[in-house]
Order: sequence, then C-alpha cells, then structure tokens
Amino acid sequence: MKETEPTLWESLKWPGLTPGAPKLRELTAQLPVQLAAFSYKRSRHFLWVVFIGGTGTGKSTLFNALIGKPLSETGVERPKTCGPLIYAHQAAAVDRDFPFAVTGIQQVTSDRAPAAGYAGTPGQVVVIPHEAQELSHLVIVDTPDLDSVELQNRQMVEDLLLLADLVIFVASQEKYADEVPFRFLSRLHLGQKPYYLLLNKAHEGLTGEEVLDGLRVQGLEVGTDRFWMLPYFSSGPSAALAEFAPFAQFKTTLLRQLSKDRAPGVMQQERVRAAREAGSAMELLLALLQEEAKAASQWLEQLESFSEAAGQNLLTRQEERFATESRTHIQREIRKHFSKYDLLATPRRFIGEIIRTPLRLLGLWPEEKPPGSEEDLAAIFRTADLTMIQAAVEGFNRSVLEQLSPQDQSSALYGRLREPNLVLSEEAIRYQMTEEQVRLMQWLEETFQRLAQGIPRSKELGIYSTSILWGALIIALETAIGGGISLLEAVFNTAIAPFVTKGAVDLFAYHELQKIVRELGERYRKALTAPLGVQSQRYREALQALLMSPQVLPELKAVMTSLEAWEG
Repeated sequence: MKETEPTLWESLKWPGLTPGAPKLRELTAQLPVQLAAFSYKRSRHFLWVVFIGGTGTGKSTLFNALIGKPLSETGVERPKTCGPLIYAHQAAAVDRDFPFAVTGIQQVTSDRAPAAGYAGTPGQVVVIPHEAQELSHLVIVDTPDLDSVELQNRQMVEDLLLLADLVIFVASQEKYADEVPFRFLSRLHLGQKPYYLLLNKAHEGLTGEEVLDGLRVQGLEVGTDRFWMLPYFSSGPSAALAEFAPFAQFKTTLLRQLSKDRAPGVMQQERVRAAREAGSAMELLLALLQEEAKAASQWLEQLESFSEAAGQNLLTRQEERFATESRTHIQREIRKHFSKYDLLATPRRFIGEIIRTPLRLLGLWPEEKPPGSEEDLAAIFRTADLTMIQAAVEGFNRSVLEQLSPQDQSSALYGRLREPNLVLSEEAIRYQMTEEQVRLMQWLEETFQRLAQGIPRSKELGIYSTSILWGALIIALETAIGGGISLLEAVFNTAIAPFVTKGAVDLFAYHELQKIVRELGERYRKALTAPLGVQSQRYREALQALLMSPQVLPELKAVMTSLEAWEG
C-alpha cells in the first residue's frame, strides 16, 4: 500500500531545545483545529450561538427557554448534557464537512424528542433540525459542562467555541467566581468574542451590582449591557423563564443583535476577529520554530567542539604509544624496499649478529619476529588500548548528556539522546578500529609498492653511485635512535638531515620517506579518533531527524498570508 504524504501539521518537527517548546506543542495541537473551524465558517452563511457554562448552572434550561421547546434534558442530577445538541434549520446542513473529530453525528427530530429531552452522547453530536424561518440563519448549541470530568467533553466545548459567533455564558450564584468558569469567561472577554453573561438561579437580595463588583475585583470588567440576572424556579424552570420578563427582554435583545439583516456584518466581524486570532498564533508558531532552528545550529557547533576536544585529548594520551609501536613496522617496510641499494647490508648484518648473539644467550636481547606487515600493524592497533578509546567515547557521551541535553524531559531530543542504540557499544568500537586497521594496512602496503616500482632508472644508478653514503646513513640512524626511524616528523628530520648532502640522490629517498611518515601519522590519528567521529555523527543525525524540512516554513508563511488577507 502506498504511503500517504504527511500533512503540513504532521510535518512540523522540532528538537525541544528552547523554553518555547511546550508552547509549540500547544500551538501545533490547537492551530489545525482552529484553521479547520475557520475554513468551515467561511463556507457557511449562518451564525452560531453557543451556550457554555459549568456544571449545574442551568445551561440546558436556558437553551430550552430560548428555542421554546424542552429538547435538552434538565434535572437535579448532574451532569445532564453529555454531548452537544445543535438546533439548526434543516437547510443548514451543519453536519456536512463538520470540522471536528467526533465518533458520530446523529440526526433526530424535535417532534419525537423524549419527554425529558435529549441528553447527548460523549464524543457524538446530536443535530435537531427545525423549519422555523425566523431562526433559519441561526444555529443554537447546548454544550457539555466546561468543567466536566470527561476530557472529550471539555475538548468539545473548546472546539465549539471556535465556531461560536456569540457565546451565552451561563453561571450560577454559587459558581460564577469559581476558578474554571472565571478563567474561561476572562478568555472570552480578552479575546473580544461577543458574549452575554447570564447569572442563573440568583437568590433574592443579590443585586447585579454586587456580582459585577465581585468580578471587577478579580480584574474582569463586564459591561451592564452584557449582563443579565435570572432567578431560581423550582418547577418547570424552562417554561417559567420563557414567561419571565427579564429573560424575554434578553431574548429580544439577542435576536435583534443577530437579526437577518445584521447577520452578514456580524459574520464578517467575527471572521476577521478569528483570522486575527489565528494569525497571531501562526506568527508565534513561526517565531518559536525559528528559535528552535537557531538553537539546533548552535547545538551542532557545540557537539563538534566537544568531539574535537575529546579527540585531541585521546591523541595526546596515545601519542607516545603510537610513535614507539609504529616505528618497528615502518622501519621494516623501508628496509624491505630499499635494501637492494644498500651495498653494506651484508657486512652490517654480520657485525650485528656478532654483537647480538651473546646478548641473546644471556637473555638480554629478545628474539626478533620474522617481518610481517599485517601482524605488525595489528599489534600497533592492539597496543592502541581500546579501553582508552572506549573511555574517550564515554567521556564524550557524558558531556553531551550533561551539557547538550534539554532539561525538559518531554522534549523530543531528550528522549532521542537516551535511546539505547544511539551510543556505540564496546563491540562497535572494536569493529570500527578493525576496519580502520585494515584500511591503514592496505594504504601502507600500496604506498611502499608504488614507491619501490616508481624509482626512475637515473635515480637507481645515482643511488648505487652513492651507496656508501646510504649505508652510512642507515648505520648512523640505527646508532642514533635505536634501530628505527621515528614517526614523529621532528625526530625524523633531526636524525636524517645532517647526513643528506645537497645534490645527492639520497634526497629522493629522504623526501619520499618524509611524505610517508607525515601521511601515516595523520591517517593513524584519524583512525584512533574514528569511533568519536562515528558517535558524533550519530548525535548529529539524531538531531537532524527532529528538524523539519525547509519546504515547511514557506507553507506556514503562506497560511499566515491568507489569514492576513482576511484581517484586511
């Protein structure tokens, strides 16, 4: 089956390196729903009036009183409304392209409503169509409690708020100052969405001024034109409220504000407001994503710095061991390919054996192994001490976790840096060093073979003619530095330079050996630090996997531009 392309919102990724990362999670969850609601509203030509309130405030009672029918279940037991009820004209087709994720949309009839009314179902939407022409441009919604213990009910209230052109916020005397309802009402006020505040079930003696003063003390200035106070009716509250003069006055005010001739202006005003709100959220999203991208770039620079420091420390600790053990191998290779030009080779070996034999008999001179490139180079790598390399990698890993890991444990990078397979194991390090050993051995063998085959005929003759100087040079070197040529270039130059005369053909061999020594040293250093490079690359790839594609940013900017066009 062919995989579908990710949506714009699914393509959004960030590592979580900045303090704004939690806000990014919130925005990427909120904005797709917000934009879907905005798109839905643009394609519709009716106004949404949404009842919202806390548990037991009487939303359903007021909903029934407004539409004049007992369609929403009411009662003392709480909660009664378990899912949203939408009262809409039959031509409105509110269920088509509904913008929110619901488990189902159920069409019912007002004529066959249960005696107690519809209670709704969590996660589902109940649509009650009607034919009343005076309400054909309105969709009136009763919602679950905004402080419901059911998460999907609270989310449905938030979603329907996005569709609302006007909110009827219902509070009761006991609950209007509670934290959750008050915070929601404050959001309505600050967001400049049109609303009315209805204080239901008010006791005798409580005045509107007292309520508004109490809200004002808490920092919320509600105008008297938005506030209505209604009494408690013990029996038949919906019918009683419908006959109550202040409620009838409220209904008249509401329907006048949302009349058919004013509806287009209200729609346009609310769409501009919604576009501005979504545009501000998009602008913040872009700014936070750019901060994450900048932080990621700085993170990679720091990673490279830590890797280089760990590598330099490893090389410093390995330098002496490297120089000593590598000397034997390169000495043998040099002798193997240049010994045919050394006319003093036989007498040197004879004299050397005379000197070394008694020392061997006394156990003071070790037996020499037969020359062997692979064995020698393998010994060099074994002597490189994998424990030390492992310690360097572990120290590097520790630096990354201590200094480059986000503090927020919920961030994507925090979890990625702690994945078990991200860190090189001891076996992986050993394998890496084996691979480097093979590559270095192949290069060294090929280099000496090319050198032996590439000496020009004129150089051959010249070397034969100066064989006495060449033989003396080798003897002097064995005397001066213990029988081998050091891989440290400074020692190499110091040892050989005094014996090479200008114009002598020996300069050819000298320069060739100097190049081999320099490159061998560099290659060996790279081989030693190769596991650190592999580990660093794993971290780099871990971060880069959390960065979004460069094409996503222009798409987000295009969305913001379309919203700005609505703002005018």
